[in-house]
Amino acid sequence: MSYDRPMFRDLQGCLRWAWYGSIDAANTVKEPAYARFQADDERDRDADAAPPRSRNPDVGGVPRGLLAAGQAGAIQRHVLEMPGDEGAHVMVKFLVGRERYEARRILRRLVADYINAYGKDRRAAGLLVSLHYRRDKALTPTTIAEKVDLDRRRVKKLENKVRITLDALGLRAERNLYWKLQERGIVQ
Repeated sequence: MSYDRPMFRDLQGCLRWAWYGSIDAANTVKEPAYARFQADDERDRDADAAPPRSRNPDVGGVPRGLLAAGQAGAIQRHVLEMPGDEGAHVMVKFLVGRERYEARRILRRLVADYINAYGKDRRAAGLLVSLHYRRDKALTPTTIAEKVDLDRRRVKKLENKVRITLDALGLRAERNLYWKLQERGIVQ
């Protein structure tokens, strides 16, 4: 479904809404105590009506009700149908909580395979993935070298390989997802 105006300004807002904000927007079931306020509820609108407009004239409003659930599912499907490494990168970069943790676990293994790391180098590469996404503020190449018992210069070489790999992966993944969502009129 294509809209006249895109619903979201950027990819981060789109993905955060699809995973976390759409739950509230798709809530169509009301408790009996709220039955007397049902006519005043903003969610009780015509299903064929356009989504509410935002204050930004270039970006449209997000849908409500069952349309929100369907739109969020479509956005999530686009991410989950991406190749494994691209989808994992998008989830690690833009999501929080369990989704990020699981995607980071997958991405560590894939990046270590991409740079042909074995043994201690593989463990160091996994920690360098966390360093790249800045999940642990205490991690530095020096602390990683101490944890894994490797030479600091070797860890710096691994860091360069990991950074190059993740930068290329990130560029490819975000560009592909952005183009898909933009051609469907979801992202500006």
